[in-house]
Amino acid sequence: MNLERNKNFNIIIVGGSGSGKSHLAKNIIRKGNFHFLIFDIHGEYDVNAKRIDVSKISINPLSLFGQSPRQRALEVAYMIKSIFNLGSLQTIDLSNIIVDTYGEKGIFEDDKRTWNLPPPNFRDVLMLLEKKKKLVTTSQELNKIQSLEPYIYFLATNTFMDNSINLYDLISDDYVLDFSKVTIPEIKYVIIETILRSILAYMYISGQSNFRKMIVIDEAPFILSKESGEQLMERLFAESRKFGFGFILISQSVEYVRKLIPNTSYVFALNIVDPTEIDFISRLIGGQDPDIFKAIYNSLPKLERGLIITRDILRDEIILVRSN
Repeated sequence: MNLERNKNFNIIIVGGSGSGKSHLAKNIIRKGNFHFLIFDIHGEYDVNAKRIDVSKISINPLSLFGQSPRQRALEVAYMIKSIFNLGSLQTIDLSNIIVDTYGEKGIFEDDKRTWNLPPPNFRDVLMLLEKKKKLVTTSQELNKIQSLEPYIYFLATNTFMDNSINLYDLISDDYVLDFSKVTIPEIKYVIIETILRSILAYMYISGQSNFRKMIVIDEAPFILSKESGEQLMERLFAESRKFGFGFILISQSVEYVRKLIPNTSYVFALNIVDPTEIDFISRLIGGQDPDIFKAIYNSLPKLERGLIITRDILRDEIILVRSN
């Protein structure tokens, strides 16, 4: 593999449960000689890096990351919509309330000097909701506020108070973020998306660069199954190369990663048994040659653990690899 010579630094690994996906990712990391950040969903990555137990940290999703309060409010509202299936009007109302909460902290859209002030958190949003409830004059306005309360209550926990770690420090060294003890999926999702948003912000703040960091996301459908997560990953895959970042996404299902493949340099296919997914991967790797398609199609469901089919883009060869 020569990532520097490819159009981007992105890698997708697909295969069934127990086929060796995580093992392959570890080998790429160990032999790649690059800095990395791993989102370790199940606590499987025993690599040489600083390890953070995510269940013991706090992160504030309302941190601006150099963006305007309205832009960040829209992103957070869209994230919450994606998690809890909020309606469009609820999402707009939530975004407006978050903007108002920034204003309560002296952070205003039209004054960039205020964007560096300490941001509010969801407890501040909850307090503003309570204040607004006392001022409303119609049952319709009251119902709008009350429809948002359960979600804000859920997010107004110690987990989302302040940033107990410097998110930009994650860029400067090798880290494993161990999510295995975060048992509530919604909390896990908010933490992951917030960190990914901070990375995107870092890219724009730091500017263009040569290759400097690989970000590994295991169980990628956990992110890609949400609207906001899918949109964020599409943006990261499309834009990260010029800022020196690459991604390794690991998925049991091809379906969730299809949209990202055009911005991927390497697709590694391990054992796959679903006929529709076998067909897609066989056409993707095999191209137009019917004999090659047939060979790949017949091989994918029979691959032993650790055997990989891929295409060497630089030499335009289809190869079978064993991940040792």
